[in-house]
Amino acid sequence: MNLFVHVASAVPVETIDPGVKANNTAPWMTALRDVAGMVMVSAIVIAVIIVIIGIVLAIAGKLGQMQSAQSAGWMILVWGLVGAAVIGSVSGFIMWGTTISIAPAAPPAAAPATAGSFLSAAGLLVG
Repeated sequence: MNLFVHVASAVPVETIDPGVKANNTAPWMTALRDVAGMVMVSAIVIAVIIVIIGIVLAIAGKLGQMQSAQSAGWMILVWGLVGAAVIGSVSGFIMWGTTISIAPAAPPAAAPATAGSFLSAAGLLVG
């Protein structure tokens, strides 16, 4: 155990419980979830339409040898795919963000030093 771990484990950990618990049984939560789902699916459908427009514009620009139309089509296609990826990952990002533990758990009790250990109880080199 190094000196930092020893000092950090000696500091008392204070737990504060304000008594507030998350409650998702409110009567309007179902409606809000439905609206959020509708908005998300609508955004994905719009992103697919944008990707299709980008593909058509890129192909038409390539076949008609219009460099600006082809370039615009590729940009629309790329940004449409990026937008669809962002929209599709929003729910995963929210899940990840809401499950982060802000305060780490208290460190476990220090294991007793073994006979072959080169560190003393304070984390300093011995010998």
